[in-house]
Amino acid sequence: MCTEILGVHEDAPQDEIKRAYLILAKRYHPDVNNSKDAKTKFTQINEAYATLGDEKRRQTYDITGYSANEQDNISEQWTTSGFANFDPMERMKQQHESERKFEQVLKEFDDFFNMEKNSDSASKVKGRDINLVMEIELESACNGCTKDIQYEKCIKCEYCSGTGLEPKSDPIECVDCSGKGDTMLGFKCKNCEGTGLYVKKCSVCSGVCYGKSTNVERVQVPKGVFDGVVLRLKEKGHVTKNGSPGDVLISLKVLPSPYFTRQGSDLYLNKKVTVT
Repeated sequence: MCTEILGVHEDAPQDEIKRAYLILAKRYHPDVNNSKDAKTKFTQINEAYATLGDEKRRQTYDITGYSANEQDNISEQWTTSGFANFDPMERMKQQHESERKFEQVLKEFDDFFNMEKNSDSASKVKGRDINLVMEIELESACNGCTKDIQYEKCIKCEYCSGTGLEPKSDPIECVDCSGKGDTMLGFKCKNCEGTGLYVKKCSVCSGVCYGKSTNVERVQVPKGVFDGVVLRLKEKGHVTKNGSPGDVLISLKVLPSPYFTRQGSDLYLNKKVTVT
């Protein structure tokens, strides 16, 4: 049953149904849930809301038990008690209004949780690279070495998993716009970004979705490197929401040796030799 899918009572008001839908849609959205049945549950949740989120479809569902898709597929006269002859034009009007409302709710959901419905085709933005300088001795440049390097980078907030929202915090009606999404002058409400709903921001990252972390990486310096050579650590840089992390670019600075000078691949040693 649609009410069981959304976890609401049969007489639940529309605001409660919408709140339940947003919570479940966020939880089972394929972008954030990697379980095998997430896509199926997400489809069931959308179908249940399409049925209960529209007053006319909900009335039909309460009487016949037909979901939104089943109602759309019926083209013959409805014989269920309480209904007159089926009017195709009225049905098309209802369908158009319901689909428009449903699409608006999906848009609100995407904007509210900063997601994209078509995530597979959405452009991926790579995280920012980190540029570092590592000093090594001339001997290490010639023979190769292994060194640890420490740096700070942005990571997804572990407390909210990068959503920017306080975990286990349910959406509530925005107090600034009374759930309307806009102000009395018609401007988009800044508090809820026009969704009509407000969710408490993450108490750790304050809603920015990211935090800082001190990272240590072990770098393998190959033999025979020269001053200015850049080593790349792939995907060890700053993280991003919709793409792969950036890289770490390490520029090697070869320190002068008190004993040797380098010319190309050759080393020269200046030493006084006493001849007797």
